[in-house]
Amino acid sequence: MAQLTILGSGAWGTALASVLENQFDKTVIWSYIEQEADEINAKHASSRYLPHVVLKHVRAVTSLKNALTGADIIISAVPSFAIRMTWEQAKQFLSPKIPFINASKGVEKDSHKLPYELYEEIFQTKDNYFSLAGPSFAEDVAEKKPTAVNLAGKDKECARSIIKKLQNKTFHLRYSDDVVGTELGAVMKNVIAIASGMVMGNNFGPNTQAIVVVEGIKEMMALGKEMGAKEETFLGLSGLGDLLLTAMNNKSRNMNFGIELGKGLPLDEALLDQKGVAEGYYTTFSVDYMLQKYKVSLPLCSMIVDILIHKRPIHERFTQFLGEVF
Repeated sequence: MAQLTILGSGAWGTALASVLENQFDKTVIWSYIEQEADEINAKHASSRYLPHVVLKHVRAVTSLKNALTGADIIISAVPSFAIRMTWEQAKQFLSPKIPFINASKGVEKDSHKLPYELYEEIFQTKDNYFSLAGPSFAEDVAEKKPTAVNLAGKDKECARSIIKKLQNKTFHLRYSDDVVGTELGAVMKNVIAIASGMVMGNNFGPNTQAIVVVEGIKEMMALGKEMGAKEETFLGLSGLGDLLLTAMNNKSRNMNFGIELGKGLPLDEALLDQKGVAEGYYTTFSVDYMLQKYKVSLPLCSMIVDILIHKRPIHERFTQFLGEVF
């Protein structure tokens, strides 16, 4: 009896459970909120996240032990701020032989570590670790709209086996051996999407928005190279693909956050106005850390840091940025 376990019952975890539940004999989703777990079990849906999505064969639990017992594949889709806490608690119930897939996109706030670094620190191994990232709005995935993402990891044969088990007519996976590039692209695109939104909110227009996207890819590559990533990764699904989706679509929380800032809404109010977490804002602090650590010239990222952290005026700082790159 093959079992898929998904850690996290938010929008992304719920979407993955929905699109993958028919691939396994058992699909278990873990939630730390008892009310959410009870609702999924009783009504086969989550009123908080994707309420119209029916979870026909999903069982929800609040015990990590119960969630992980019997799992053949584990997907972690908890928010980035909860990664360390969840993984440290889950460690005692996990076997290093079971494929562990991280689907969270974020950086730990204080350490500025990407998820693969946290996994290696906590579990003292990376052999069974994979990262899932690419252009994938949760709602579209749950509605079975064609989606393709990267599955990155060092064990190619294991990755191929995972892909066979997860892939279906609407959810496609492409193998990559570049975990660093896959995870870096997944977090940087949120920061760049905020800049794209600020462009539109400030009425710079689509021409300037295109500049932001192009410069964003260049800076992903430049920083990624310093961190040991492959440049071609950023031209694929988890780089350019994810950036285009997040930085040029009004479904994007990060882009909408930037639009509100561009219109002049104060930062605190813009953060409160979001229906979900604008991960890119918090990631900006880690980008600032990376700028100082790797000493690489990233004019776009420096501009975003100046606006969001140092409170520089948007129009003035954008004008300065354009003068720096042209």
